[in-house]
Amino acid sequence: MRRAERQVRVVRLSEIETPDMKGPAAIPPFQVFYGQGISVEVSRRRQGLPFMHRNMDADELIIRVSGQAKWETETGNFEVRARDAIFVPRGIAHRPAEVNDDYLAVELKVSSTKLMPRTS
Repeated sequence: MRRAERQVRVVRLSEIETPDMKGPAAIPPFQVFYGQGISVEVSRRRQGLPFMHRNMDADELIIRVSGQAKWETETGNFEVRARDAIFVPRGIAHRPAEVNDDYLAVELKVSSTKLMPRTS
């Protein structure tokens, strides 16, 4: 491994221009890191997603950094606030239906293994 690949990096999430800031139908969010079976993406959308979508390949852990959102899923609807996380297993239809102007989320998508929420 080359030395340049082993450097600590700071990513200023609030400065990233994401495709979903300009177009409400833009998916996926902006990818900041990736690896075998994992993707880390940033969303700064300014409008809700106008349709449900279903990720058949990966479980999604969506961590709200700032803002609020109403999430609609085929298993129920959820109010998600800053510093909350929503876990969406692969194959479940979902969308951020309503968001406010300071919406910022980090989305972790894992396909290499099945994510399991801790129960205790």
